[in-house]
Amino acid sequence: MRAMLDEVRAGLLRPQKEIPSKFFYDTRGSELFEEITRLPEYYLTRTERALLEACAPEWIAALHPRTLVELGAGSAVKTRILLDAMRSARTSERYIPVDVSSEFLEGTAGELRGEYSALQIIPVVADMSAEFELPENLPRPTLFALLGSTIGN
Repeated sequence: MRAMLDEVRAGLLRPQKEIPSKFFYDTRGSELFEEITRLPEYYLTRTERALLEACAPEWIAALHPRTLVELGAGSAVKTRILLDAMRSARTSERYIPVDVSSEFLEGTAGELRGEYSALQIIPVVADMSAEFELPENLPRPTLFALLGSTIGN
């Protein structure tokens, strides 16, 4: 909590006031972002989905990943395209969603466990702007994915 206060204070003391966007992604903030991605004006998500649907099977066939680590997992809507391709290729063993919002991440992990019962899902709550730990001994090869608008936020 102290680190958060220090970051917010530092941002508000700058000549150009700012608050790091990671602080907007509690459960409600994550839900609001998901609503925004469904708006007709927000074409990014539809475009990203179309690209993934067109390319994921080929990528998975070429890479044979046994583990998927997703940075900024959110609701994992687009992730399911990769997970489905991995399941079809019989390579999926483990999924590591990484996100800053613990409650939202746990909800997403719970939904995915219902959809992918054979997949081991290990959520990692982390601020990706700082160093963080992943579980040890991940089955390899490991595919790292950053799907979506995390960088733009």
